[in-house]
Amino acid sequence: MIEKKRWIMLFLYCFLQWSGGSIWITFASITKKSESYYSIHAAVLNLFSLSFLIMQFPMAPLSSVLFRRSYYWTMMLAFVISVIGVWVRVLAERNVAIALLGQTLVGAMNSMTLPGCAVLAKVWFEEKERPITVAIASTSSLLGAAYGLVIAPYFQNIQNLLLSQAAYMTLSGILNVILSRNIKVVTEENTNFKLELRLAMKDKYLVILIILISSALGVAYAITGIIYQILEPFGITEKQSGWIGFSMYIGGTTGGLLTSIVVLKTKNFVNPIRIFAAFSIFGIGFWGALADFPIADVIGAGFCGLGLYGIMPLGIQAVVDQNRHVPESISTNMIYLIAQALSVVYTYPMVYFDSFAMVSGIWLGVGLCTLSFVLLIMIYREILIEKYKEVNESVASSMKSVLNVQVN
Repeated sequence: MIEKKRWIMLFLYCFLQWSGGSIWITFASITKKSESYYSIHAAVLNLFSLSFLIMQFPMAPLSSVLFRRSYYWTMMLAFVISVIGVWVRVLAERNVAIALLGQTLVGAMNSMTLPGCAVLAKVWFEEKERPITVAIASTSSLLGAAYGLVIAPYFQNIQNLLLSQAAYMTLSGILNVILSRNIKVVTEENTNFKLELRLAMKDKYLVILIILISSALGVAYAITGIIYQILEPFGITEKQSGWIGFSMYIGGTTGGLLTSIVVLKTKNFVNPIRIFAAFSIFGIGFWGALADFPIADVIGAGFCGLGLYGIMPLGIQAVVDQNRHVPESISTNMIYLIAQALSVVYTYPMVYFDSFAMVSGIWLGVGLCTLSFVLLIMIYREILIEKYKEVNESVASSMKSVLNVQVN
């Protein structure tokens, strides 16, 4: 029975993330149609996708606290507020401010539950099952975004598009209430959120790894959020941009599952991370070089997604393994927080890169990814991994001893 329950819980998490992913990317492939509907400029329209990324700032620390208390009730809260958010968008009709409020509610819950993939794996699954669980859970939003990019241009009426999204988000909420189950989690003694956060901040090697992995992931988030605006100068239509984005996300899902299977078999993160880092540079470079051709865009976006999004679950597992004294929710949140913060920073420079540099914004992404991944390949080595794991043990023991003395 427990075996069946754990897969139901995984399905429910994936349904929420899938729905959120499709809503995040709602207007990315239909920029012109959306500008006309809301009577706003694309620069303002981008706030709908950026709201998901911006909400990571307040929600990341909150989610770490809430998931420590209860995975079940945190997810229940996320479902309820997400359902409210999608119906606010529908009822807002052409009112931009109210529609953006509804979008922000969904974005806040999406940001809050992103690190839940690692928490879900720890709470419901055995250790040997966790890599593939994290891969499935963390890439479910990519499948949702892939669906959202492809389907949006085929809706003639934006209100109908919003209504369809409200319908399946509501369905996911109803299924969660019916099928979701609580489980008592035995926590380790003397756990302390502030202590664990300090341990993460003191581990400079861990922080550097997270920044480098997040930097390239931020490029992927930024590109997909403005994909039509980047590709429009090449004569790409909205429908074509949807399929190009779809290819990127399918590549990302495939890469994420592949990296997790590799980790499951080898129990080693070094070579897989190096391979996918190199492949990421090749993928986005190939895309940038051939962006003039729609078919090449589809292939290049697929390669780019395979690398950039494919490294995501691998990176999550790597940083969780690097410091076992830092909970999964904190280390995973740090990856998403930095990635989404950087994607906000990258978005507008990528949109306008073509105007002042005379080349596609994709090439700005190529430069950022190359810098991040070359540095990652240089520092992610067995000798440094083991060295800093030993340092972590010493620092954790020292800080816990001081805490015990203070408590007593």
